[in-house]
Amino acid sequence: RWFETYWRYKAQIKDRNLSGGESSMSSLTRYQSHNLRWNASYRASALFSFQSRIAYSHYNSELEANQNGVLLFQDVEYESRNDQFSLTARYGVFDIDGFQSRIYTYENDLLYAFSIPFFSDKGMRYYLLAKWEPARYLDFWLKIGQTNYRNREEVGSALNTIPGNKRTEVKAQIRLNF
Repeated sequence: RWFETYWRYKAQIKDRNLSGGESSMSSLTRYQSHNLRWNASYRASALFSFQSRIAYSHYNSELEANQNGVLLFQDVEYESRNDQFSLTARYGVFDIDGFQSRIYTYENDLLYAFSIPFFSDKGMRYYLLAKWEPARYLDFWLKIGQTNYRNREEVGSALNTIPGNKRTEVKAQIRLNF
């Protein structure tokens, strides 16, 4: 058994281009961003471990309205005694004022895949990742995840627009070792 916790604070002051709207000229605006994160990990036994996180984001600009955001999630991981099966589940909620105060977080994914989505707006995200290794030369991976937005009628933009307030993803992978 072990327990680990940490705090992280990050502050930035930067300039960025602000679109000119009707004007063809863009202007430069100075902004500040502050990010605070608390993370706690706990291994309850050889089979189960847990991770909790709270993240806060604040965006302040000279020419734009202030934005704030909060993300909370809980991970539960199970790994069988013989290491042939593992299951990871996450449930998270977020309430983020806008794109400038978005919060990024790492997600477990398929083998050799990398996932760091960002969260903006209001909603929840959950996923389930399963790995099964029936033989030393064969692995099966499956990930099912869904993001539900509370105040949207469509998700995405342009050619990636999905009607409704949910985005669901299903990923599968089979690996043969020779």
